[in-house]
Amino acid sequence: MKKVSKNKLFVLNFIASIVSTIINYGISFLFTPYLVRVAGSEAYGFVGLANNMVNYATIITIALSSVAGRFITIKFYQGKNEEANKYFNSVVFANIFIAVAFAIVSIPLVANLQTFISIPNNLINDVKLLFEFVVINFLITIVSDVFSVATFITNKLYLSSLGNCIASVIRVLLLWAFFGFLPTNIAYISITATICSVVLFIYNFILTKKLIPDIKPNIKEFSLEKIKELIGAGIWSSVTKLSQVLSDGLDLLISNIGVSSYAMGQLSIAYTIPTILSSVVSTVTSLFNPQQTYYYAKGDIKSVVHEIKLNMKLTGFFISVIFCGIVVYGYEFFKLWVPSENIDMIYTLSLLSIISVLVSGVATPLTSVFLLTNNLKVNSLVWLIVGTFDTIIVLIFVKFTSFGVYAVAGVSKMAMVLMYLTYLPVYAAKCLKISKKTFYPIIFRYIFNTGLMLLIFMGVKKLLPEAQNFLIFIPNCIILSLIGFIFNFIIFLNNDEKSYIIKIFVKKFKKI
Repeated sequence: MKKVSKNKLFVLNFIASIVSTIINYGISFLFTPYLVRVAGSEAYGFVGLANNMVNYATIITIALSSVAGRFITIKFYQGKNEEANKYFNSVVFANIFIAVAFAIVSIPLVANLQTFISIPNNLINDVKLLFEFVVINFLITIVSDVFSVATFITNKLYLSSLGNCIASVIRVLLLWAFFGFLPTNIAYISITATICSVVLFIYNFILTKKLIPDIKPNIKEFSLEKIKELIGAGIWSSVTKLSQVLSDGLDLLISNIGVSSYAMGQLSIAYTIPTILSSVVSTVTSLFNPQQTYYYAKGDIKSVVHEIKLNMKLTGFFISVIFCGIVVYGYEFFKLWVPSENIDMIYTLSLLSIISVLVSGVATPLTSVFLLTNNLKVNSLVWLIVGTFDTIIVLIFVKFTSFGVYAVAGVSKMAMVLMYLTYLPVYAAKCLKISKKTFYPIIFRYIFNTGLMLLIFMGVKKLLPEAQNFLIFIPNCIILSLIGFIFNFIIFLNNDEKSYIIKIFVKKFKKI
């Protein structure tokens, strides 16, 4: 295979990831109104709740999966293929064991699901079937997760994105077939997701054999010592995951039990856009991880910091535009998207939940530092304390005030904003052994620029026709987006970064 330069790889990875994300969430965008209309917002809320509840199990599995890529990649770059093979196979067979254990525990829980959460009588069977396939999908993901490391090691993430695109197309066809020719059932969502996970498993297995042929499944390469080493490093990722669950992963569950299934449904709809934004941030951030890992393995901290700063600029470049667009046109969007729902409630919940995404848009790239430098302990404990405090405050508000679901959406997000602005930049810099002020200029500039952009968007909106339908709404959003991107390019980026982007996305792209 012809060797591709770093810049060309970045362009391929970036474009493929964005296309994959657009396709994936484009499906949700088009399908959600239909599901809400035919099944109701309560039923839609259970889709998010099912994914969240099964996601709690990643508190256990992430101890291995979060550090596996780092350990395997570093050994691979250091030419220690035998060691890399041991790490790979140890994770593969440990995950198989975890999947079997999780399946045994899940069976009685799903069978008696109605005793744990509030489910309308007419939805009990559908919700149970939904949860069953969410669990099956999760088991497949546990086993197949480590096979995605091949594209990470070789920095060919665009191949993973291609696989995701293929799976998304299959998902669309299956959803169309199920909902078009069979009685309505929310379980079709998890059934199609399970089928797509099987396809991706096969796809990534083939990629692993092709990209890293020296690393392959072999039970003889399993090492209990390697598992202990990985868990020792990754246990703090589990603690971090637990803190994330406490901070916002329990939101739908608390809404279901503490408020109502209706409130859960409205919150689930409101969380759609913030969830997409968080995914975009994570997608863009992940593109830099292979190169950061490479530089760190070589001891080149200066290049690591440069990559992180560029990552912060790139994620902030896009998120600030989307954030301002949601604030300005979010109400009109929800009114057109789910007209039968409580738009005032959904829009308010959306604004409360999106505040943290604004700051995470520029700060999330800093979170990779702790895994990169293997300094997870302090970070995990800090977030665990914050998450525990968040949960307690939310429960108090839900129990003793009339804020209800609004407290669920707002409290944890405000705490996260404070952490992103104070703790995260300082401790990330400390782990890299650089000045604690290193990342603040980018953060402050980003926030200031976003504030100016928001004022511009509000002014431009007054000049545009009222968005009474999508034929007017979409062009209006395109106009605002273009203004936002031009503004960011001129104001947010410095001259070197402007030249860098032009060089990569124009000159280099033409030569691919």
